[in-house]
Amino acid sequence: MKLFEPLNPDFVRLPPLRPPVRTTHSRPYLPPESSSLTWSLFIKSIFAGFFLNDWVVYTYAAPKIKQKAPRWQRWQQLRYAEHVVVKAIRSNLLVGWIAARNLAKVVFIIRHPCATIWSQYQQGWQMSIDEFLADKKLLQDHLHPYLPIIHQYNRTEWQQRALFWAIDNLVPLHYARTLPLLVVSYEQLVLNTEQELQRVFSFLEWDVDEQTWTHLRQRIHAREKRIDILERWKKEMPAEAVADILQITHAMGLDMYDEQPTPHAFDLFTRWL
Repeated sequence: MKLFEPLNPDFVRLPPLRPPVRTTHSRPYLPPESSSLTWSLFIKSIFAGFFLNDWVVYTYAAPKIKQKAPRWQRWQQLRYAEHVVVKAIRSNLLVGWIAARNLAKVVFIIRHPCATIWSQYQQGWQMSIDEFLADKKLLQDHLHPYLPIIHQYNRTEWQQRALFWAIDNLVPLHYARTLPLLVVSYEQLVLNTEQELQRVFSFLEWDVDEQTWTHLRQRIHAREKRIDILERWKKEMPAEAVADILQITHAMGLDMYDEQPTPHAFDLFTRWL
């Protein structure tokens, strides 16, 4: 069963936190050593079926669903599901804490900053790093060494978006060095789907039988491995935006991506592992 974005405060009431979660683009942060009982119970309650509203259950499947199931039936589907997958882009700054407390197995997917930022821009998302800078614990744990870079580049819209992407990915990659979470490249998932799925299933300790693999391979081969899916931002994004984004992300130490649509050397991710 798939659950969609349960950390969106527009649709799910989140536990209190300092600084508070204010907007749909907020990124709550908890360090691995935090013993927040309220957030632990909240994460467990997601898997227990306390937040099976239309947003969480049907956003993925809405175009295919003719009639939405009542709440009790959704709970039954979750209870008897062999696996539960939760997509949660707003959890990036929580993945270290989740992994450390063994609340769920974490697969962290990273995507080219230009592709990510262009998608956010086209959807009208307003990304600001003000909440990051207001979080004293986040500053102490992660951002203090980068403050000169942040203050130098936090001027234009594209620079703010680049800083947001960098911080949002820097923190989980830091924790991937020492905690049990899997780092996966979005681009590798597109181009080498079966190989990457094998890595993911192995990490999750899922036993995937041959019948399921046959079905998955049929779906994989039905799609062409189209590099143009990954290159869209190169054709549409202003050149000055690309230059700003790459300059800032490289200055923050995230130099696994450049002007090419794929990581220029996936081995660079190993420095975070």
